[in-house]
Amino acid sequence: HVEALNNVDIRPQISGQLLSLGFQEGQAVKAGQVIAQIDPRMFEATVAEDKANILQDKASLENMETVAVRAAPLFTKGLVSAQALQADRAQVDVLRAKLAADQAILSRDSVELGYTTITSPINGVAGLQDVTVGNIVTPQDSSPIVTITQEQPIAALFPFPAPQLLQIQQAMAASSSPLTVEAWSQSGSVK
Repeated sequence: HVEALNNVDIRPQISGQLLSLGFQEGQAVKAGQVIAQIDPRMFEATVAEDKANILQDKASLENMETVAVRAAPLFTKGLVSAQALQADRAQVDVLRAKLAADQAILSRDSVELGYTTITSPINGVAGLQDVTVGNIVTPQDSSPIVTITQEQPIAALFPFPAPQLLQIQQAMAASSSPLTVEAWSQSGSVK
């Protein structure tokens, strides 16, 4: 019998409303082709908020670094206490950590935004569409959006009696070229 080397169930990695599908049942699809689009607006807003938080953090950090730099000479003159100088420097470290955390949040949210566009990981044929545009899809859905089946290359599996295995191995070892195989239809009428 013949079977595909790869079958890929296309599922969402985030939850949202399905806006569009980029395939038709039975259609050949290419690796990287858009298969489905989930509403990205909420994820875009989150990324925009993350970027604004980073700008705010950078401004606060720059301001606090300036305050700490100005406090150092004042400390040597006895105009600022050691405790105040240490507090300023600690605040700089806190703001640097907050900036790093907000940059990590932006990275995570950018990845989630990318999940709103679902692409095919392989070349193949789109199977039956299991969900329609307008539905809410989630990673926990029992059915995939579609299954992509690879057709090239494909595997042909055939049984043979175990005693013939030794003959086949000997023929393969004795030949410098690969063994040839003929495939026939089930009726035996078409090669």
